[in-house]
Amino acid sequence: MYDLSLPGLMAFVAMVVLLLVVAMQMRAARIAAGRRRTQVLEEVTLTRKELDPEILARIALPGMSDSTIIRAADRLIAAGAAPLSAAQSGDWHFRSMGRLLSHPKRCFLETLEQIVANRCRIAVEVHLGGLLQPVEPLEPTVWARHRTLLHRYVDYVLCTDDYRIIGVIELDEAAHGGYTHAENDRIVDSALRSAGIPVLRLHSKQLGNRALLEKAMQHEFHLE
Repeated sequence: MYDLSLPGLMAFVAMVVLLLVVAMQMRAARIAAGRRRTQVLEEVTLTRKELDPEILARIALPGMSDSTIIRAADRLIAAGAAPLSAAQSGDWHFRSMGRLLSHPKRCFLETLEQIVANRCRIAVEVHLGGLLQPVEPLEPTVWARHRTLLHRYVDYVLCTDDYRIIGVIELDEAAHGGYTHAENDRIVDSALRSAGIPVLRLHSKQLGNRALLEKAMQHEFHLE
């Protein structure tokens, strides 16, 4: 039987009020989450429309649909990632690096330009994403590993006058500030060679010997 006494009625009313408050809070949270989701999805759609098709082909998993990107945006929201507002997107705090290359790389570039003369062009600090792309659809975990690699860059890329890739030159040890990254170097070299792009790695002791450098480049790249 229901407790119809005054204390019982007061307890019942308090419980109803509490349930109403909880329901209103849950509804407000759902509305706020929906607004955030809509804003993020609009930004995702806009980004896909603005991307150059060639770039999109490199960064998007083959067969990836809009719904896949939407689910990724939902995960960001669930993790607490705040959408970038229009005001925030125009508020950047950068400074110029001043020069494109370090002193050792600039000096070596001058030597390279003398060696290759008019036989090819030289591009500097090129991201692997500009040199490589997957050759077939990949599993998500495999694609993630490939995509991470594409963010790295190489020191110099030799190419023809019409910008066909000839090969890559990397500076090691002292030319990189005294640090060695043998495992990372092996991964980059393996990725490049899988695409048929030869790689020439040079140590600081080789940079001062022009004859040795020319011989190594001729052997690796077969410059005419």
